[in-house]
Amino acid sequence: MDDDCIPLLTRRYSKTLVGFQGRKLACATVLLAETLERLAFYGISGNLVLFLNDVLKWQAVQAIETQLLFMGMMYLFSPVGGWLADALLGRFNTIMLSLLFYLLGAMWLPMMLNSATSNVLCGPSTMPPPMHNGTLIASSNDAGARCSSVVYGCLVVIALSVSALKPNITPFGADQVRDRGPETLRHFFNLFYWCINLGAIFSLGFICYIQQNVSFFWGYVLPVACVALSLITFLSGRPVYVSENSFGIKWESMKIGFRDMFSRLQRRQQNIAENQSSNREVTTTLLMNCDGGKKSLYRVVLVFTAIVPYWMVYFQMQSTYLIQSLHLQIPKIFSTSPPVNSSAHNLPLVFPAAWLTMFNAVLLLALIPLVDRVLFPLLSRYDLLPPTLHRIALGMFFSLCSAFAAGLLETKRLSMVKRGDFITQRISTSSYIAANLSVWWQLPQYILIALSEVFTSISGLEFAYSAASKRMASRVMGLFFFFSGIGSLIGSGLLWIVSLHSIGWMSKTKDYGNINNCRLNYYFFLLAGIQAFTLLVFFAGVVKNEVVKPPGVVVVS
Repeated sequence: MDDDCIPLLTRRYSKTLVGFQGRKLACATVLLAETLERLAFYGISGNLVLFLNDVLKWQAVQAIETQLLFMGMMYLFSPVGGWLADALLGRFNTIMLSLLFYLLGAMWLPMMLNSATSNVLCGPSTMPPPMHNGTLIASSNDAGARCSSVVYGCLVVIALSVSALKPNITPFGADQVRDRGPETLRHFFNLFYWCINLGAIFSLGFICYIQQNVSFFWGYVLPVACVALSLITFLSGRPVYVSENSFGIKWESMKIGFRDMFSRLQRRQQNIAENQSSNREVTTTLLMNCDGGKKSLYRVVLVFTAIVPYWMVYFQMQSTYLIQSLHLQIPKIFSTSPPVNSSAHNLPLVFPAAWLTMFNAVLLLALIPLVDRVLFPLLSRYDLLPPTLHRIALGMFFSLCSAFAAGLLETKRLSMVKRGDFITQRISTSSYIAANLSVWWQLPQYILIALSEVFTSISGLEFAYSAASKRMASRVMGLFFFFSGIGSLIGSGLLWIVSLHSIGWMSKTKDYGNINNCRLNYYFFLLAGIQAFTLLVFFAGVVKNEVVKPPGVVVVS
């Protein structure tokens, strides 16, 4: 078998090369670049629903749909990003270019919120928006409509950039230590995952706080700076990175490959040894032509398809879960009571709604080492460690429990509002009618979604990485993210369907931020039902047929 077709986690390693010795600087630059990029990403996406709802005055449903579409597009094009690296540009060049376009896209957000550049990007306004020291502090429906195309264009550029970055930076980092044995690889992936969650924690804890309590302008300047630092950090490691000579296919090889594909039927009729040898050389670049590759690819696609409903629930964390939190009692911090006649910039400092998403990352930081270093070794000692697909099924169960818990909470919240047990609270520059029920009641659904991520998301990537060859690593990773994007898009489409007038679960009213006349609880119960049905099918049709247990490796989600 071609060495490039051997799955990465089943390759032989030299016992003389262990640990990060000689590769510490290369790994450190990759890890730091990823941390800064995650800081930027969560700074942009963590409060996106609030930004669209509060600053641009978009309706709640439109803001949620935009968030889900953004996340879906980011993952949907990941296979293209993996193919660009594996087949054309190489991972280093693909990561560099994606960070560059990422920077250009992120710059649009603060430019749109600055008085000196907003009219250039969005066009002249028919009504002057209120300003504070040259910065847009509140917007009208006029501004929201004018800037809608800029918002969509900005999110498209960022989503495409992340879709090229995400499937490549993980295997690129692993490439730096792939000759150091599986233990070093496992350690690297643990560090990589920790860096992702540390970036999320700092971003959600600090940048989202700035956005909600100070200014969205400065809250979007910080992600731009983080992307720029990430690009500089990644480029600075170029002299110490492992050579990419063995990665990617040169342009001449691509020409040969395309010519071979179009003339494959004709060459089958020729019994010339030279042509047969050339055909074997070219087709080894494709996963399906590696030994057993077709069966492995079919199995991978089958599993990825089965966990699409899981992603439908997972992406609610930064969309419907957040809009739900705005309609629950959010505690104030650093202020015991609101000031009299408070202005937009003299409000009590409020607990950012996005901080509940941060708790998810904090919980993961605790769960990952607990599960990987304590629970799994203990179960393995007594031969009780469940296979990978069983762990994926367990995570799917936790996700349906999360959606069901969100539905129960929303039912309780709506009943309280209906009987008049509500308050009016100020978040950023807008007022929300919220049930007199603490936002901490959302913690169970966030804890359950974190547990689901440990078992489904991480085990799913472990499953994908165990089947990936060296030459196909980026593409298989991209395929995993592609199916997660499908889940986000289906969730958005489902929300659009239940928003139709004939169904009316998510009615669009003039009160842009109001979901008190909606039936968001029905949507949550529908997601839980879809996940429950899929779990039964998955367990009956896939899990029972599992015969191969991929090596137990913790891989970044």
